Amino acid sequence: MPFALFFCVLATRRVESLMMMCHREGVTMRSLRPYRVPRSTIFKDVEVSIARYDRAVKALDLKLQEDEVLRRLLLDSLAKAKASAEEKLAPNLYEALDWPSTVEEYVAYAGEVARWVPQQHPEPVWQRKPLASSELYDRCVHFYYLVNQPLKEGGDTDDDDDDTLQDHPWFSEWLVAFA
Repeated sequence: MPFALFFCVLATRRVESLMMMCHREGVTMRSLRPYRVPRSTIFKDVEVSIARYDRAVKALDLKLQEDEVLRRLLLDSLAKAKASAEEKLAPNLYEALDWPSTVEEYVAYAGEVARWVPQQHPEPVWQRKPLASSELYDRCVHFYYLVNQPLKEGGDTDDDDDDTLQDHPWFSEWLVAFA
């Protein structure tokens, strides 16, 4: 799961960056509530990051509109991921996650992932012990899982040749840019 791990590391680095900024500015937990972060410091970086994700999501949308093969591979992977998860996942976890089934839903999902702020919901599905950060882990793995389903090109029955959507050259590059 290299992409899922990379995605988790990226989220951790963002939190660490915010913590370093707070330390540099002399912000403590006690003083955090009334503290107003100057727009020129942190929000500029956030706006640049959001713009980068917006461009990546827009590029994906445009590519999926023009590339029939990529669109078909994505739809196949999404369908297989949903069917497999419905069968294998705990029902409450399955219900808590999004399962896009169309190109439009996946593009919207990618946009939501780009803006999702790591947090721990009080829902019972994410209160498993000893995993204190199980929601972050579940969502990172879920993003990767949707596009990591074995796909066979043109009726190929060779079990050793289970390519995934991530093996598609353009999509592989997009994942790196998105992460």
